[in-house]
Amino acid sequence: MESIVNLLEQKLMRTKGQSGPLPKSHDLRSGNVPSASTLFGDIPLPKQKKTFTQFEKDRFAKEAFNYIKKYFQQALQDTETHDPNLQTEFDEITNLRFKSKIYVQGDLKAQCSIWLGDNLISNTIYYNEGTRGLDDSSINTYLPVVDNGEELRLHIQDFASTSRVQIEEEKATKQQAAEYLWRRLISHLEH
Repeated sequence: MESIVNLLEQKLMRTKGQSGPLPKSHDLRSGNVPSASTLFGDIPLPKQKKTFTQFEKDRFAKEAFNYIKKYFQQALQDTETHDPNLQTEFDEITNLRFKSKIYVQGDLKAQCSIWLGDNLISNTIYYNEGTRGLDDSSINTYLPVVDNGEELRLHIQDFASTSRVQIEEEKATKQQAAEYLWRRLISHLEH
């Protein structure tokens, strides 16, 4: 029996590209075999729902806002590099609010204001766009922090169904949210 177990361990190691004895957590004799290493393939195991504290949600909101701010700074720089007819402006109003503008041959064609605040829901990212002046009390989109029991995300909520940008993922990562808001801004240049 011992030799059969040893042969089986060696075959398992070769299929995983390992050499030497299996770690104790993979020792078939102990009965302690993770689901990925079973003879039956991946066996679904129950997931433990994670509970997030308010501190974790607040920190995620701030990290997401800072990610979006850096994304917009880079995107505006790339826009100017890509097309000499476009000029951009980035104004950091406070560390929790910024405005972005895009000009075509000197004429303002798109602008937005993005901030982290408590307007409707605490620690939510708000977005306002327009081709004329921006009203600080107006909101087109807001992104509150939500959790799905496994991780924190931003829930994209649009007030108007007239947005030209489709939402691919309603509960978005920081990157997906930044890309969505950027696409909203540049959609004014594409139509």
